[in-house]
Amino acid sequence: MIREIEFQGRTINGEWVSGLLARKGDDWFISNKAHSPFAFHVDPDTIGQFTGMVDSKGTRVFEGCKLEIPTNPFLNSGVGTVAYYKDSFVFHFQDRDLPLCNKWSLEFILSQGAVVILP
Repeated sequence: MIREIEFQGRTINGEWVSGLLARKGDDWFISNKAHSPFAFHVDPDTIGQFTGMVDSKGTRVFEGCKLEIPTNPFLNSGVGTVAYYKDSFVFHFQDRDLPLCNKWSLEFILSQGAVVILP
């Protein structure tokens, strides 16, 4: 399986951009569509990798995204964050104090109608 490697981050001007990731010294950059590696200077705390998945509205899901889950037969509604844990992307409810091993499968959460509310 070939997976698309892509990252997103927020520029110092507050704009969210996605592309390939590059580092120069202590600075981090994301390429533009013309593949210029140092096109966008980004805040390293906002960098997240593309999960290869989309939400129920077709929005691409990146590590660090906030997702909202509607109430359904399997889960109560809630908001959480996409994280990378033990070689896979998982979902962590923000308002539930769960140990790391109890993270929800991101694929399952998206199958339940979760949508991206913040990049």
